[in-house]
Amino acid sequence: MLGRLYAVREMGGIAFAVVQDRGGLVQAVFNTKLDAKLGSIVSVSGTVKEEKRAPGGVELQGKEVKVLQAPIE
Repeated sequence: MLGRLYAVREMGGIAFAVVQDRGGLVQAVFNTKLDAKLGSIVSVSGTVKEEKRAPGGVELQGKEVKVLQAPIE
Protein backbone atom coordinates (compact mmCIF):
# COMPACT_ATOMS: atom_id res chain seq x y z
CA MET A 1 0.00 0.00 0.00
CA LEU A 2 1.09 3.56 -0.63
CA GLY A 3 0.30 6.39 1.74
CA ARG A 4 1.41 8.96 4.30
CA LEU A 5 2.89 7.91 7.62
CA TYR A 6 0.22 9.28 9.95
CA ALA A 7 1.37 7.95 13.36
CA VAL A 8 4.00 5.63 14.85
CA ARG A 9 4.26 4.12 18.31
CA GLU A 10 6.81 1.61 19.51
CA MET A 11 6.22 -0.85 22.32
CA GLY A 12 8.65 -3.56 23.39
CA GLY A 13 10.47 -3.89 20.07
CA ILE A 14 7.28 -3.79 17.99
CA ALA A 15 6.42 -0.75 15.86
CA PHE A 16 2.82 0.17 15.07
CA ALA A 17 2.59 2.45 12.03
CA VAL A 18 -0.67 4.03 10.94
CA VAL A 19 -0.64 4.77 7.21
CA GLN A 20 -3.20 7.06 5.61
CA ASP A 21 -4.27 6.82 1.99
CA ARG A 22 -7.31 8.29 0.29
CA GLY A 23 -9.41 5.34 1.50
CA GLY A 24 -8.66 5.90 5.18
CA LEU A 25 -6.24 4.61 7.83
CA VAL A 26 -4.52 1.21 8.04
CA GLN A 27 -2.34 0.00 10.90
CA ALA A 28 0.84 -1.86 9.98
CA VAL A 29 2.80 -3.85 12.58
CA PHE A 30 6.56 -4.38 12.30
CA ASN A 31 8.95 -6.42 14.47
CA THR A 32 11.67 -3.80 14.02
CA LYS A 33 12.08 -0.09 14.65
CA LEU A 34 10.95 2.13 11.77
CA ASP A 35 13.38 4.59 10.25
CA ALA A 36 10.80 7.00 8.83
CA LYS A 37 9.51 10.38 9.96
CA LEU A 38 5.86 11.30 10.38
CA GLY A 39 4.48 12.73 7.17
CA SER A 40 6.73 10.60 4.96
CA ILE A 41 5.20 9.04 1.86
CA VAL A 42 5.78 5.30 2.23
CA SER A 43 5.23 2.03 0.45
CA VAL A 44 4.33 -0.79 2.86
CA SER A 45 4.08 -4.47 1.97
CA GLY A 46 2.90 -7.38 4.08
CA THR A 47 -0.04 -9.63 4.88
CA VAL A 48 -3.51 -8.35 5.81
CA LYS A 49 -5.20 -9.94 8.83
CA GLU A 50 -8.30 -9.23 10.88
CA GLU A 51 -7.67 -7.28 14.09
CA LYS A 52 -10.68 -5.75 15.81
CA ARG A 53 -8.55 -3.30 17.86
CA ALA A 54 -6.94 -1.77 14.76
CA PRO A 55 -8.43 1.17 12.86
CA GLY A 56 -10.83 -0.28 10.28
CA GLY A 57 -10.80 -3.75 11.88
CA VAL A 58 -7.78 -5.03 9.91
CA GLU A 59 -4.04 -4.59 10.12
CA LEU A 60 -1.06 -5.26 7.92
CA GLN A 61 1.64 -7.59 9.22
CA GLY A 62 4.44 -5.48 7.75
CA LYS A 63 7.32 -7.10 5.91
CA GLU A 64 8.88 -4.07 4.27
CA VAL A 65 8.53 -0.30 4.36
CA LYS A 66 10.18 2.02 1.84
CA VAL A 67 10.31 5.79 2.22
CA LEU A 68 9.42 7.28 -1.15
CA GLN A 69 9.48 10.92 -0.02
CA ALA A 70 10.59 12.32 3.33
CA PRO A 71 8.78 15.38 4.67
CA ILE A 72 10.30 18.80 4.07
CA GLU A 73 11.49 20.27 7.34
